[in-house]
Amino acid sequence: MLRTKGVLHFGEFLDLRHLVRKSYHEEIYQCPYCVDLGKGPDKEGKFYYNVVKQVGHCFRCETLIVSDSLRTPELIRQQLDTVPDEEKYLFQKLALDNWTFPIKENPECLSYMTNDRGIYSDVLERFNILATTTPKLGAIFCNKIWKDALSVTVTDFILIRNINVHANDQRHTVIRDQVKPLLWCNHVDTDRVILVEGTISGLSTYQHLDGKVCPLVLLGKSISSLQLSQLRAIVASKRVEQIYIALDGGYFENAIKIARSVYKALDHQDVFILNLPNKQDPNSIARKQFKEIWENKSYPFQPLAPNITRNSAYGKRRRTTSSNH
Repeated sequence: MLRTKGVLHFGEFLDLRHLVRKSYHEEIYQCPYCVDLGKGPDKEGKFYYNVVKQVGHCFRCETLIVSDSLRTPELIRQQLDTVPDEEKYLFQKLALDNWTFPIKENPECLSYMTNDRGIYSDVLERFNILATTTPKLGAIFCNKIWKDALSVTVTDFILIRNINVHANDQRHTVIRDQVKPLLWCNHVDTDRVILVEGTISGLSTYQHLDGKVCPLVLLGKSISSLQLSQLRAIVASKRVEQIYIALDGGYFENAIKIARSVYKALDHQDVFILNLPNKQDPNSIARKQFKEIWENKSYPFQPLAPNITRNSAYGKRRRTTSSNH
C-alpha cells in the first residue's frame, strides 16, 4: 500500500507489489503489465510511479497510467501507439453499474454542479450526469444513456471532474493520449448542434438556448478524424441542418480551423462560429448575453474566403475600441 505522510494514494488500487527502490517522489516497481503486453516479466524494475502526481509509466512496455480517478489497472492501462484509434476507443468502454450513481443521490456533487456551476437539475438528469465517491468525490460525464440499476450500461467514453469541496479545487481528469470521441452523441434530438470545448460549457449552452440546440463536446480546441466521422453519422441519422462552434473567447482562429474541417467533411450543412468575449466560456456568460451573441454574433463560415469570417468578427471589435478612444 502506498502512503506518504499518512495520506492514502491511489497507487494502492494498482497491482504494484514488488518495490525495487525509491527516488524522491518516485517509487520504482517491477511492472505487472509487461507480461500482458507480450514483453515477458519485468525483473529489473521499469515501472516508475510518482506518488505526488499519481502518474505511472513503464519504460519497457510503455504502459501509461493516470490514476486520479479510475479504479483498476484494466481500466487505466493505455494501449501502445501502434494500436488504431478505433481499437483504443473500444478499450475505453467502462462498466458503470458498480461504482457510480445518479448525481441527485450525492448532495456534495449535486451542490457543486447546481450552485457552483449554475446547471439546472433537470439538465443534469437529461445528460445523465453521474457521481462517484471512490476513490475521490467526482461528477461523471459519459456518452451512453444510463438506464436503471437493473440494467448494466456501458459507456463509450467517461470523464471525471474531481471535486474538493474544502479547497475549491475542481478539475477534469485527463488521460494522456486517450482517444476523445464526441461526447453526448446519443442525446442529439434537434436539427441544430453546437460544438463546444468542455462538458460544463455544453450543459450551459444547452440551457442558455432553452434546449433548442444540442451540444457535442470536443474536449479541446480541435476536432479529430474520429470526431468528424461521428459528426457525419449524426448529421445523416438526425438530419442536422446547422452546426455551430462555440470555443472559449479568444480562440476564434481555432474555431475557423474546426469550421473548415467540418464544412469539408459534410455535405450541405450550414456552419456558424460564435464570437464569445475574450477569456470567457458559455458557463461564465449570463444566459441573456449568450442569447444575444447567438442571435447577433454567429458568423457563417466562408470556405472560399476564410478572411471574411475572421474580419466580420474582429471588425466590430476594432471599431468599438476605436470609438472608445
